Amino acid sequence: MPVCRTILAWLCLLVGVILCPTDAFAANIMTPGQALIVPNGGIGNTTVAPTALSNASTVTVPTLTGIGNNFTLSTTTAVGAVTIANPTSFTVGQVVNFVLLQDATGGEAITFGSDYNFTAGTPYFNTAANAKNVVSCIADTSSTLQCSATYINALSVGITPMPGGRISDNTSSCAHQTDSTTITTLYYLPCVGNALPISPNDATFLTYAIPSTSTSLSTANSTNFPANGLFDFYAFIHSGAVTYCAVKWGTSTAGASSRGGSAGITTLLGLTVNSGAWTCLNGATSYTLTTGEATLLGSFVISPTAQDVAVQFVPTAAAGGPTNGCYIGYANIYNSQPATCLAHDNTSSWTYGTATWQALDAGATGSGLYNRVYWVDPLGANNIQAALTIAMKNTTAIDLGAVGIGVNATSTLSGNYAVTGAVSTAQMGTAIYEGGAPQTGGGLNYVQAMQYANATATVTYYGTGAGGPTGQTEQLSLRVAY
Repeated sequence: MPVCRTILAWLCLLVGVILCPTDAFAANIMTPGQALIVPNGGIGNTTVAPTALSNASTVTVPTLTGIGNNFTLSTTTAVGAVTIANPTSFTVGQVVNFVLLQDATGGEAITFGSDYNFTAGTPYFNTAANAKNVVSCIADTSSTLQCSATYINALSVGITPMPGGRISDNTSSCAHQTDSTTITTLYYLPCVGNALPISPNDATFLTYAIPSTSTSLSTANSTNFPANGLFDFYAFIHSGAVTYCAVKWGTSTAGASSRGGSAGITTLLGLTVNSGAWTCLNGATSYTLTTGEATLLGSFVISPTAQDVAVQFVPTAAAGGPTNGCYIGYANIYNSQPATCLAHDNTSSWTYGTATWQALDAGATGSGLYNRVYWVDPLGANNIQAALTIAMKNTTAIDLGAVGIGVNATSTLSGNYAVTGAVSTAQMGTAIYEGGAPQTGGGLNYVQAMQYANATATVTYYGTGAGGPTGQTEQLSLRVAY
């Protein structure tokens, strides 16, 4: 027995002290370096084993005990989406952690009750198969838990970056590569960066990484994407992942487009977002957006054939111009690039002798007034340059023939016009139009090649490669950002 214990025992015998330490008491006296052993919920070198919660559409969370509380929840497709209810009871200073596990199928949405306050905004969880999400909370009042969550591909920043991608009709390049009238998939590719800011709460933005694979917008549904329909291209977060969808404009008419009350937009911290709970489409799938949760990236138009997007920078020449016109079928708000669309009329020659502006070669069989170029302007912000070049000659020297350009018009001239007074030899004439966006709110537009003959003149016009001066080619061109 140590000396101190012996001396203490003799003193107790001498004075008859009853409350002297016993061996059991002495055994619990801590020695240097010994770990403090305390019950669960206390502090020290202890752990609190997680408790499994029962999976249900509304998950019951029991009364929080001690300082630390840990729970696990395994979701299943059989139950589907779940809401984590408020704890039955808790007090200031208590901590609770949740580990949330998706099953082998995934896709189960997770939301939290009203007592949970997520300081970085409403969380969007990873719902991929076998995904794991963690939520940690501390009670700062007896009725509020301040929480943080793991965000997938998201970063909260003080300054919101501009989207770094572009809408594209192919997966290999940020720019258009091959003309087609049957595009049914549009992609969003990282071009000048991979940042994609999206707001989870209509107040602040989280910056996500632009997915490099497998995420796209499909128009392959003729009901959702009817012929000549005009749409906005959005990005939002669905089940924790970046998702793209399209909202149809109220009026898709070229030259008279309007988003209307079912597709309105607004600005949030300098970026354009949806202004209401709009229906948003991806192929046959329909989503309902909440206000401000989707970032507008651009717009596109369906061609005269349902579900198809046409992008034709140099379409095949045809009588009266390319069938359905020359199309630049989509346009970006951010990181736009210049493009030139060229339309050629391969009719050898035709005549016109009326003092009225009309579509060029309007008499061509089946032309449908196709000597034109269509383009999309998402926000009414894109300037344009258009030019019409054609060989022509008159039957009389004193009268004039003319060509010009109509913007969203087939009988009203826009800009200047070109004239010719030649009788025996065809001369090249070039009409030019330069100006701002024809619709302040954006939309679908077109430039139309037009013809005119003064008084009694009969003017002969020559199509591509026929009858005109050597080396000259008839064409209508449009240069615009897309």
